Amino acid sequence: MNKNGDKNCYFLLTMDCERIQNKGFYPAGPLSWRESEENIISFAQTALAFGYKATFFAVPEAAEQHADIFRGLIRCGHEVGLHLHPDTFRLGINEYLGNLPYNIQYKIIKDARDVFESAMGFLPTSFRSGYFSANQDTFRALEVLGFKGGSSVMPGRHLKESGSDWEGWPRCCHYINSYFEVPVTVRYVNRIMFGRFFVQTLVHLMIRGLFFTAIKKAAYLSSRNSTFKTRNSKFLLDLRIENCEHTTLRGIIIAELKRMKKEEIFPVLTSLTHSYTNYTNRSHRKHDYGRSRSKCLMRLLGEMNNLQDITVKSMTLSELQNEYDRTDQ
Repeated sequence: MNKNGDKNCYFLLTMDCERIQNKGFYPAGPLSWRESEENIISFAQTALAFGYKATFFAVPEAAEQHADIFRGLIRCGHEVGLHLHPDTFRLGINEYLGNLPYNIQYKIIKDARDVFESAMGFLPTSFRSGYFSANQDTFRALEVLGFKGGSSVMPGRHLKESGSDWEGWPRCCHYINSYFEVPVTVRYVNRIMFGRFFVQTLVHLMIRGLFFTAIKKAAYLSSRNSTFKTRNSKFLLDLRIENCEHTTLRGIIIAELKRMKKEEIFPVLTSLTHSYTNYTNRSHRKHDYGRSRSKCLMRLLGEMNNLQDITVKSMTLSELQNEYDRTDQ
């Protein structure tokens, strides 16, 4: 419940649409554009089946490859904005966006925006930075370039080497001058709860016989265990569908609903996933993201629709901004 007394919670369902994999750069992407297309369409169809809209953040290459698909999703009520990794865009600059000076950030974002416009036929108004790497210069450049809002903040994350330092950032959406920022939903957990998430993730891989993948995942999570530790000795879990099992996602949601009600803030839950995650009805690839997450997504959205004493309203980022303005926060 927010300070106006409404028993509503708004849900921002997002997907980052990456370019296909290349061993020469990070991040990992879909194995092929066909795989990317299948995952995007399956994710969107599942969302619509449960009455949910999604906001897709597409890198320029994905906008070029999937322009017809994205235009079809927009006609269905979804939204498509810009996503950007400077190192993969034209394989130009091997650096994170938030580590670059204002003038270079401005140029890269403008170039990526222009490629998006050429492919899609309109200028994007929403934005998400790759790896949540951004800073005040990023928001200033986006505002000058005509972007209205985005979701580039992960509160509590402090990876200074990648320009992703959100220590102390508020966990609520708000304006930065005229730019509207909606952070990804995070939950601070203790070491025991993080350990349960750790074990749960590895067990599902080992059951499927993906022992080598489980070892790599363990190494990644062990690194994250220390890197994502906050100043108050807590650990950070985000509402990321491909990394968390359904029970973990549900725990994050329930905890955040209670917190937002107590603090009487504009109640928004923002989830995250990627186009390399399998949302088809088949598990067809022998690696971590080959396991179908469609059932997990369906259970998550189904439970959201059946929460007691609260109504979940699905909105795109632009719709959420309009609702925020309407309620005069």
